Amino acid sequence: MISLTDSQKIGMGLTGFGVFFLFFGMILFFDKALLAIGNILFVAGLSFVIGLERTFRFFFQRHKMKATGFFLGGVFVVLIGWPIVGVVLEVYGFFLLFRNAALIKAVVVFLTEIGMGLTGFGVFFLFFGMILFFDKALLAIGNILFVAGLSFVIGLERTFRFFFQRHKMKATGFFLGGVFVVLIGWPIVGVVLEVYGFFLLFRNAALIKAVVVFLTEIGMGLTGFGVFFLFFGMILFFDKALLAIGNILFVAGLSFVIGLERTFRFFFQRHKMKATGFFLGGVFVVLIGWPIVGVVLEVYGFFLLFRGFFPVAVGFIRRVPILGSLLNLPGISGLVDKVGESNTMV
Repeated sequence: MISLTDSQKIGMGLTGFGVFFLFFGMILFFDKALLAIGNILFVAGLSFVIGLERTFRFFFQRHKMKATGFFLGGVFVVLIGWPIVGVVLEVYGFFLLFRNAALIKAVVVFLTEIGMGLTGFGVFFLFFGMILFFDKALLAIGNILFVAGLSFVIGLERTFRFFFQRHKMKATGFFLGGVFVVLIGWPIVGVVLEVYGFFLLFRNAALIKAVVVFLTEIGMGLTGFGVFFLFFGMILFFDKALLAIGNILFVAGLSFVIGLERTFRFFFQRHKMKATGFFLGGVFVVLIGWPIVGVVLEVYGFFLLFRGFFPVAVGFIRRVPILGSLLNLPGISGLVDKVGESNTMV
């Protein structure tokens, strides 16, 4: 696996958001603002991923000037307010720029990683939308992101073939029908249809195994983002919104990584009830608007729950961008190592 720097990871995120805004902008009848934001994010993200110098060299080689003209010209035309013309120019320029076989392969790998991110965000929005009493907007965004991400991961053709095989038409009808019902404003009915359709689509053993692996990776991402929001919320004077989002992401991510049943069993063992009470009580107190008290309760509960898992937790957090760099600072690194050694797993 290729190791990415922090700036490249930021670039991947920016590019992913850029693709999302472009996709969403085209769906919403070529919305000018969304397409403009998408273009800016995409080009900025590309510069972070491969560097400014390589981006400049890639676009401005002599034999690519025509392609670059169409692509960047299309970006400019979108920005000045002619979205349909601009997108057509961009697509043609993109095709000319990336028609080389090796480049196409690299782009496919790149888009697959973006798709993983979009799908992860889709799952997050769906989960968050259901928690917030089936919020229409969040569920709609989650559905669009999930389907778009799936198309990026396995490709448009394979996505189409997967959904529209003859023996899957009933399942596809329930799933995509549920997506449509959510989009037109009946979220509860839509989610029920989607869940049933999803079950029919993925009940094959091999598919279920692949989905479990996929959801585990998504869970790692959600947990990482949860830790980031919690950390950032504490830095910003115990910001209620950030801490609430961080808590939801962390618990949701944990459920994805080890499964709902194992999460339930982990928290509700008899000898862990005190620790669970402090931890989940702290989460609840944060959500109702007392962040400092809630965080204190959470930290104490977290210590009681996870003191046997500190070495694993420290290893995971060290792989999270920004937080990993902080844990590796001279003074902090030694302290964290001592805590990890004194709480080895039994």
